[in-house]
Amino acid sequence: MKEAFFYSLTPDEFAGAVLHRSRRNRPAWPFRVASTLAVVAFFGAIGFLFAISYGRRSVPGAAVMVAIVVLLVAGVAMYFLAVYGARSILRRSTYMAAPRTLYVEPEGIRQTGDKVDVFHRWGSFTGAEFHKGIVYLDLDAVHFYPIPLSAFESSAQAEEFVAHVNERAAGVSPGGVPTRSSSAVEPDLARATGRAAADALRIAFFLPVKEDHPSGRWSAIFALGLLSLAAPILWAFWNVGAEGEWNWYSLSSALLHIPLLLAAAIGTAYALGRPADVPRLLMAGLLVAVVVDFTVALVAALLAEQPVLNQGVAHLSWLAPVWLALALGTYACRLIEPGVRRLLVLACCILFLAVPLASIYRDREIWHAPNDPDDKSDSKEARYGPGGEDVFYKQSNVLAEALQSIRPGRKGIVDVFFIGMAGYGRQDVFRKEVESVTQIFRDRFGADGHVIQLINNPKTLLDYPIASKTSLAAALKRVAEVMDNDEDVLVLYMTSHGSEDHRFTLSLWPLAFHELDPATLRQVLDESGIRNRVVIVSGCYSGGFVKPLESADTLVITASAADRNSFGCSNEAEWTYFGKAYFDDALRGTHSFTKAFETARPKIAEREKKDKYPPSEPQMAVGVSIAARLEALESQLEGSRKSSP
Repeated sequence: MKEAFFYSLTPDEFAGAVLHRSRRNRPAWPFRVASTLAVVAFFGAIGFLFAISYGRRSVPGAAVMVAIVVLLVAGVAMYFLAVYGARSILRRSTYMAAPRTLYVEPEGIRQTGDKVDVFHRWGSFTGAEFHKGIVYLDLDAVHFYPIPLSAFESSAQAEEFVAHVNERAAGVSPGGVPTRSSSAVEPDLARATGRAAADALRIAFFLPVKEDHPSGRWSAIFALGLLSLAAPILWAFWNVGAEGEWNWYSLSSALLHIPLLLAAAIGTAYALGRPADVPRLLMAGLLVAVVVDFTVALVAALLAEQPVLNQGVAHLSWLAPVWLALALGTYACRLIEPGVRRLLVLACCILFLAVPLASIYRDREIWHAPNDPDDKSDSKEARYGPGGEDVFYKQSNVLAEALQSIRPGRKGIVDVFFIGMAGYGRQDVFRKEVESVTQIFRDRFGADGHVIQLINNPKTLLDYPIASKTSLAAALKRVAEVMDNDEDVLVLYMTSHGSEDHRFTLSLWPLAFHELDPATLRQVLDESGIRNRVVIVSGCYSGGFVKPLESADTLVITASAADRNSFGCSNEAEWTYFGKAYFDDALRGTHSFTKAFETARPKIAEREKKDKYPPSEPQMAVGVSIAARLEALESQLEGSRKSSP
């Protein structure tokens, strides 16, 4: 066997070799047909959703036709570019045209040339073949070295060289089995799909895969990029139904993981010292992303049916990126021996995947509920929130009008003044609850003309003042001005999320609110000068408000103990567990705040036990002076009820 071969590739030889390998590595015909139909169906579905969405808004049908024509023109242009442009581009390559020398050594093959000195052991080759004047040395299904016939004395010598490479590659491969099959066509659709699914599950759940898996084929990477949209689309379609609309603005956010995965693949490949493995690492990341997305959607669906676990859904937003980063990092670490490089690999995955994906909010509702033109939630102020121009200038007037609507108390009668505060703006349950409780106080406690509602919700920005420390202080000050401080009673109801350090959540993006904790609330109440107080706080860990607010003139009721959660704050709910039991059930049957608490507490415990929640343990502290005042109020309201016809 000759030990040295000298050659250089002509532009036509190089272009022909690359195009031949590209054609040979194409999937089998059934797979190509199926994948083409899948892509056509995908874009057809987008066009269909586009037509439904914009058809409702009376956009002319010509707009839909233009979109379809643009897609068709783009497809034809891409086809001609692939057919005629590839050869032209490859002919301009000068890298492979430089003279080279190939040396056959006992341990492998070395290539040298201008700025080139590469050595590959026999085990690095998957085989060799001779086709139409070119010898192909295969490193894997994608990478190869083309050697022209001019490097050999004859075709017979080229065949001898190919046989020698195959024998040596087969002799050092695992099990001693020749590996020329790697250059064959891809398995059929069922086998290829099954193999990809198996790889996805094994990598996602931190199990090893075969050495050459996944394939890193760009066609598969493209298909996985499209498939990664399936989970959010199906999840949104499940929640919204066929009456939804296509939301183009969410597409970029839904696809954000793809450039981040590419960045992670590039960084990880260089950390491994294997830049050629970028496609494999990218494909591995996309496989994991698909598994993670479908798993998260399934878990979210299950949690939605299990109230005891429903609050865990919020943690999925950061658990999923961490899972993705660790799974890809584990797969990459198995490609090299233990050492410092593994730490670099994990650092790249965490830096490029876990950190950005866990720290930002991704709107992935590509299919969302249709906008109702009669619904205030579709108005400009709702869509742009507090930053909307109308809201920006009107909120001060909304607060002023709410304060001025409060009428003075009546002499000799115990009047109830009610302030309802919904703190968390991204869930409607708190707004609904304050509105319902307000109506209860109007109907049963004669509070009409004595109520102020402070609500954080994008749907009510032009109707109610926002809930903040400042608006609460203004409301308390106004109530103090018009109430009889000796005989009238203030009822302050606050509902929102709560934190372990006993902070009442005030949230309405993008506003930044002052914190409202027990000490701050006590200070605001004391500064108002209001004596007779009923303060009801609904939220997790709300029991932390009891001790700081206790006084002889105050009744404090909380939905939970200081170290406990409260439940029922889903966006679809009309009431929280506490609100339903205390206001909607108990307080509709009595005018006593304390009796209502005693009635509601066992009902809350019973519901929590049924739903397998840990007990929230609502709390109550009654001051001596306020107890007497509330008894007088109860007697007054009961007497009024009996005397009414």
